[in-house]
Amino acid sequence: MILLTWPLHGIAAIVREIVRQAEEALYDETALQDELKLLYARLEAGAVGDEEFEQREGELAERLALAAEYHRQKRRAAQ
Repeated sequence: MILLTWPLHGIAAIVREIVRQAEEALYDETALQDELKLLYARLEAGAVGDEEFEQREGELAERLALAAEYHRQKRRAAQ
């Protein structure tokens, strides 16, 4: 019986790993902060307009808040 379900267990493990890596990329606070710094540099260089800057800055700020909450919950779950 175990041999028959082994492929399903393997697929489930692969899916869990993909989800874990996707979450880490989505909630990577350092990468989001770097993206925000780059956005500020582009604004100062005149490569991005005020309207686009404000929109992108708001998106990044929201993602940073979500990332912080994600990591807070993850720490609580580990305790």
